[in-house]
Amino acid sequence: MATATRLDAPQVTLRRPAALTARVTVQGGAQPPAGGAVRFEQQTAGGWIVLGDAGLDASGTAVITATFTTNPIALRATYLGVEGYAPSTSAPVVVAGAQQPTTVGLDAPRSVTDERTLRIAARVTTPYSVVPGAAVTVQVYRDKKWRTLGTARTNDAGVATVSSKPRVTYKYRAIVAAGDWYTGARSSTVTVTNVPPGKVVKLPSKAPKPRKLPAQPRASGDGPNPSVSTISDPVWKSMKGRSWRAGCPVGRSQLRLVRINYWGFDGYRHRGELVVHRSITGKTVRAFSDLYRHKVPIRAMYRVDRFGYSKRLRGANDYASMAADNTSAFNCRDVIGRKGVRSPHAYGRAIDINAFENPYRYRAGKWVPNTWWRNKAAGAYAWTKRSHLVPTIMRRHGFRWPYGKIDGQHFAG
Repeated sequence: MATATRLDAPQVTLRRPAALTARVTVQGGAQPPAGGAVRFEQQTAGGWIVLGDAGLDASGTAVITATFTTNPIALRATYLGVEGYAPSTSAPVVVAGAQQPTTVGLDAPRSVTDERTLRIAARVTTPYSVVPGAAVTVQVYRDKKWRTLGTARTNDAGVATVSSKPRVTYKYRAIVAAGDWYTGARSSTVTVTNVPPGKVVKLPSKAPKPRKLPAQPRASGDGPNPSVSTISDPVWKSMKGRSWRAGCPVGRSQLRLVRINYWGFDGYRHRGELVVHRSITGKTVRAFSDLYRHKVPIRAMYRVDRFGYSKRLRGANDYASMAADNTSAFNCRDVIGRKGVRSPHAYGRAIDINAFENPYRYRAGKWVPNTWWRNKAAGAYAWTKRSHLVPTIMRRHGFRWPYGKIDGQHFAG
């Protein structure tokens, strides 16, 4: 008998088994064939390829499952026939395979210690499987814009990893580009808090606070990583009319710029600057390297030029520098409280450390920048005795502590 084969258009999700159903009928309304097989085929560039054969059940239906990766998909079914029933091939059926919906999960710690490696893992999955080989872009939100942190492809477990060493707290997300069988997707946002590697200084509850300064750049290189250089044109330009003027006892050629890492009150490593006389650069580097190794907290180490000129001092504004708890060295100025008397700082052989917590008594009962700290020692950042840590370290490297606690900040080289 003559037969007719019809392939029902299947719903295909790429790379997921799809059921292909063919129905065989006898022309003229007779009962379907009682037996035989149906061959299912897919069209490719090289012609029709066999997906498989399935036996015909009593209702004239044959079913197989197959997995597809190309799109669109052209299919057909052929009843192979049995004695008394003629073979029959269905009309081709073209279907569009649906990409599997993709989900991206971002795995990152809640925090990372500054300068340590942060690893962000993006896991790409569909409802049916993981997605190997997917292109993943991890982005970081920086300067009010999403920027690419790194790209990677997922492994056999569907995981792609990107690493970095962030220096501040950032938000992160991952974006997956669509593939031939899966959709594109974007993860939710994850915030990773940057935490300091050192101890944060907790001041006494009643202690006054210094004026705020912007945090200096984070440290570069390992350890104290000191460098010494001559005074560059930009640095000299900022010094002239502030910490240096015509008639000062030392000139540009006698001064050196020391850059060195230090531990901040915030627990982070920062990089600071001191201008000193060239004759004490060696002991300055050794002393501040030792302070670094002992993790002595220093609030800030800006060149004093930052604070502008003081007519009262005839040099850079040391009042403002002390009020901000700045550590500084060269400053061609008068001694505070003694107009016309040149300060040892004018020669570049004196250094003031943590000026706010180690104030200076310039006459009986008169202290700058505050009186609260005048008799208080608080570990490594404030001292009142020669035996305390910072005076001990500075003396070890050739600096004198000439005035004791009445000028605790001051060390002479």
